[in-house]
Amino acid sequence: MKKTLERRSITVAMVQYARLGVDGCGTPFDIYRRIEGACGKNTSLALDIWAAHECLVLLKVNGESDILDALCEIYIKPFVKSPHRAIKAKEISYAILSYAQNRYIDERTVYRRLSRARKIWLALREGHK
Repeated sequence: MKKTLERRSITVAMVQYARLGVDGCGTPFDIYRRIEGACGKNTSLALDIWAAHECLVLLKVNGESDILDALCEIYIKPFVKSPHRAIKAKEISYAILSYAQNRYIDERTVYRRLSRARKIWLALREGHK
């Protein structure tokens, strides 16, 4: 799949979200404070991370558990365990392939799910501008 700026941005936003450990952190205000503390004056990154949080909440509310599961397994869980680790080249691609094989689904299905999440994330991100 061709890499786009949006794809790279959602990857960074989801990984940063995982590194902050804000999942289940408490109120939206608590999450906002943690994001604000980590990003400082970088409002663009803060908005990206906040949109990632809202995207996950929206997917959960809409009952799109297959997309939510893919996002959590590919972007969040590997980086919660080791928060200071850099994203290696092709790491996300390998995670997608592994996820597809472990779930006995086609790799293209995983990419479609991630594409749906990316569209939601972009809509949320554009709404904050």
